[in-house]
Amino acid sequence: MRKEFFLGFCLLCFLIQSYSIAAFCKEKAPTQYYTYDGIDIGARPIGLGGAFVAVADTADAPFWNPAGLNALKANSLSFMIDFSYQSDVLWEEIIAGTPLEGKKFCHLTFAGPQGAVSWRELSNYTESDYFEEVIDGERHEIWQDVEIKVNQYMLSVCQAYSESLIGGINLNYFSGRIGLTEKKKINDEWEEPELNLSDGKGFGFDWGFIYLLRESFHLGLMIQNFPSFMYWDDYRTEQLPVVTRMGFASKLTNLLTFSWDYEHRMYKDEEDKKNYHIGLEQIILDTIFLRAGMYGPNLNENEDITYSYGLGYKKEGYTVDLAAKQYYLSEMPDELVHNFLCSVSIPF
Repeated sequence: MRKEFFLGFCLLCFLIQSYSIAAFCKEKAPTQYYTYDGIDIGARPIGLGGAFVAVADTADAPFWNPAGLNALKANSLSFMIDFSYQSDVLWEEIIAGTPLEGKKFCHLTFAGPQGAVSWRELSNYTESDYFEEVIDGERHEIWQDVEIKVNQYMLSVCQAYSESLIGGINLNYFSGRIGLTEKKKINDEWEEPELNLSDGKGFGFDWGFIYLLRESFHLGLMIQNFPSFMYWDDYRTEQLPVVTRMGFASKLTNLLTFSWDYEHRMYKDEEDKKNYHIGLEQIILDTIFLRAGMYGPNLNENEDITYSYGLGYKKEGYTVDLAAKQYYLSEMPDELVHNFLCSVSIPF
């Protein structure tokens, strides 16, 4: 029995090692550090400056903290439209280096008090590159066009462990495709273009917790992509960035809520990114909500801050939220961009 177990263990180690060597021999996928980031979901969280991990009481909760689904009173269908950008710079300059390049329809969620099923696009962008090299005395000019699409499908569940502690988990499935077109010009002579399509799939987990310190004071924690991996047919396996969010929400009065978040994104091949988020929400007439927020890596530098504003209407389970963001382009710090979004939630 021990001999059979030992032989089986050795065979398993050999298979794992062989798979690891084969995966390591593949080239790196032409993805960017932001390929798996997507964009923030929900006009209400965006209106609050992204300070939502301890609030998370809407159908958008799976993207911020699945433990917040426990606060829902009924089943809801939710979606968001990123409908407008306004700036003095060209559209191509605004969307450059963004994972969705200004795509309008961002996500769809069916949520209830015990769980949710969601879809969203993480990436849908194209890039072009040109470089030269000399091989065996021949001058090679190479043009590459890369198109990357990644979708995320999410199954969320939550559970109240006590009157104070609520936990939630997301089980994620990722589906993607990379299209790489390469054109070569060798010594002023064109070769036939080459096209390579590579499919990918991946799996991962998110973990969320909300602790009700008091009825008017909540603590929140969300750990995304811990762990999460993407397996490409023709490229190396990629580890998705681990994102940690922690924060609190406090009802200063029955009609005014203040929230604060700290966000830490850990990339494998890129410098970590940290942001601080602050949000305020004022209730007017029980059905109308005014919101304001801000976030950035340094809230003392105006060029690093994204400001947000929001307006919400909720009645009989139907919710319409509007949000606007204003920020400076990283490559052109003097150019201001305004982004407008709308979220709708419908009970069913």
